[in-house]
Amino acid sequence: RFEAKKNNIRVIEVQPGGMKTEMSASAGKDLSKSMETSEVAQLILNSCKSYPSASIDELIINRTMYD
Repeated sequence: RFEAKKNNIRVIEVQPGGMKTEMSASAGKDLSKSMETSEVAQLILNSCKSYPSASIDELIINRTMYD
């Protein structure tokens, strides 16, 4: 992250959890309470916007519905 910053490149660590993916489905997981991949993508995209007084370095996205 610090090396990339010298070249005006931002690095954001993203940790998504509980998403509806083909991999999860093929593993037999119950996807009824998982997040849509498009919703997670939108959250990541919004986090990549530039803010003059803040820097987002880490983004942990968890589902809100649990068993």
